[in-house]
Amino acid sequence: MTTKDKVIKSLKDGKSLETISLEEFKTSSTACINNFLHKNNINPAHYSDRYLYMDKTWLKEKLEEYKTPNRIANAFDMPRTSITRWAEKFGLYSTSFSRKPKNKINEEYFHKVNTSEKAYWLGFIMADGNVYKYKDETGKIQFDIKIHQDDYGHLLKLARAIDFPEDKVQKGSRYRNETETFFCSLRSYNKKFVDGLLKHEIIPNKTEHKKIPTLLNKKFYPDFIRGFWDGDGSIGTSTGIFCCLCKEGLLQIKKYLEENKIEVTFGNVKLKSERPAWRITVRRKTLLKFLNLIYPKNCLSLDRKMEIVNAIRSSLEEKQEKNKDNCGDISKRKSAAVGATAREVQRLFHGSR
Repeated sequence: MTTKDKVIKSLKDGKSLETISLEEFKTSSTACINNFLHKNNINPAHYSDRYLYMDKTWLKEKLEEYKTPNRIANAFDMPRTSITRWAEKFGLYSTSFSRKPKNKINEEYFHKVNTSEKAYWLGFIMADGNVYKYKDETGKIQFDIKIHQDDYGHLLKLARAIDFPEDKVQKGSRYRNETETFFCSLRSYNKKFVDGLLKHEIIPNKTEHKKIPTLLNKKFYPDFIRGFWDGDGSIGTSTGIFCCLCKEGLLQIKKYLEENKIEVTFGNVKLKSERPAWRITVRRKTLLKFLNLIYPKNCLSLDRKMEIVNAIRSSLEEKQEKNKDNCGDISKRKSAAVGATAREVQRLFHGSR
């Protein structure tokens, strides 16, 4: 029995394309079986009722009767996405088939980034968000952001900013390297909302393309960088460090910080994956200036990171004041020393012995 005969027999037996592909081509992917069917001019609809949606005449009649692919799927227990795909292939698709988004969202939020809040969230999404475009004919596009569950409250802030239902912000867990991690996530399939992100260069597979968007007004750079830093950076008592796989994006940040008299170092980092990565480090001597520019008091930021920032800021400001006092005291002593005897000078600077 030839492979063609075996496939036809399996279709008549009511087997799924996934099962047939696994049996004949040793893969559950339907790409192989679909290519085989096309090359051998085999229409599954002629051999099994479960694939009637692959018959143009049948599908046209059912669309006229049931109006939408979703209703046909429910009536005949068929996959809605497959019905939609074949309707498009046959030229039977109508925009009326598109389902309205289940969750409301401010579709225009990122179309114009003209506030500090929008610039911050744009930076945060550039760091931790994701845009994914489905490879099928539907052209569906998805926005997703997933962060540690400890920062659930921060994701709720984003939900409120974009008018997304807070009860739809999910919590979950997954295993990575045999370790269970806990996350929270927000997801939307609203194309107009995603278009605003695409406009500002948050694109699919952006890991190595993270950068300051070309259209972003420079006055919002501190807010964007703060969001970016909240997602991918860290701040310690002596330095601020930002790591990224995109060299161009870090060089943009380096240039902006140096324009504001903030000293930084730039270099590459070795990763276990051996992928090239880059790092910016803010020098300690200008760390306070960096914090005041990027993390001003009462700004929008991750709560846990802002606590660290404020503690470091207070410590640096206190040391700065002490240095000023010491400099002032020494200056006064120098003034008093003018015209004094050697013994009086010694007493001024070292005290009496």
